[in-house]
Amino acid sequence: MRSVGGAGIGLFACLLGCVSMPPPAAGPAPPTVAAPAQAAPASPPETAVEWDARAGTLRCRSAQITVPPELREQIRWTNTDELAVLPPGSPAGGALVVGMIEVNDDGDAPNFLEDATLTWLRLQLLAGGGLLGAVDMKLRGGTNFDDGRLVGEYTLGAGKGKAVYLRFGLCRIAALDFPLPSDHPPLTNLLAKLEALVPAGAD
Repeated sequence: MRSVGGAGIGLFACLLGCVSMPPPAAGPAPPTVAAPAQAAPASPPETAVEWDARAGTLRCRSAQITVPPELREQIRWTNTDELAVLPPGSPAGGALVVGMIEVNDDGDAPNFLEDATLTWLRLQLLAGGGLLGAVDMKLRGGTNFDDGRLVGEYTLGAGKGKAVYLRFGLCRIAALDFPLPSDHPPLTNLLAKLEALVPAGAD
């Protein structure tokens, strides 16, 4: 009797490997998952303080002034929330600022007179007028602390100057001319149209 053990097993294994096997039955299709809806991109927050070189305007929120062409190359940032106009020359003879009023950790802003005084000191230094000498400030018509408006003429040492400070909510627009020119004060005159527009508590 012939033995077929080894050869038979090898042939059987070969047949198993060579015979085509039917493909497995297809399972249920995976559920369709909708792509997540794309959220509309958030609009960037409006810049509170802005210089528009094309229009020649300085703006703090809704308060805006137009800068004369001869001064548009003299715009500079004093900090992240304030722009200044400094006429060419040394000393500049004037300064104008448009910016946000700083608040403390509790969200409180300085009172009107305190901020107006500190702003005048900064403008006087920016204008190159210094702070030496006694100051005599006389308030002029149109000044109304409750409405956020101060117009004053002053003497400092031998020089005379004019200052205008306007407050629109947390925006300040202020200008100073020193020494006061004989014809017309160029920077404080830029705020003449705004003086009548300052509403108390406006943004």
